Amino acid sequence: MQSKQILIRPAITEKTMRLVTEGQYSFIVAKDANKKEIADAVKRTFGVDAVSIHTIIRHGKVRKDLKRRKVSRTSPTKHAVIKLKNGQRIDGFDKVLEVADGN
Repeated sequence: MQSKQILIRPAITEKTMRLVTEGQYSFIVAKDANKKEIADAVKRTFGVDAVSIHTIIRHGKVRKDLKRRKVSRTSPTKHAVIKLKNGQRIDGFDKVLEVADGN
C-alpha cells in the first residue's frame, strides 16, 4: 500500500491541536493499515520518526431522518495518534494551529 493510501487526511479538532503542542499528531488512516505501515508512511511523507502509534476505530454514528422515517449510519473511520521523537515536528499542523489561534 502506498503512503498516500494509508494517510487519508489529518484529523483537525481542538483535542488534536492541543496534542500537537506535546509532539503528537493525529491522522485518519486506512482501515486495514497496521501500525508499522502507518509509521513507514509518516517517515516517507514527512521525513520524521514515530516513537509510538495509537490507533482508534471510531464506529459510525446513527442518523435518523424523521421526514422519511429512515435510519442510516455514517461510515466508521480509523484514527492514528502518532508521537514523534523529541525535536521533530510536522510543519503543516503548526500552520493550522496558528490559524486556529487567530495569529
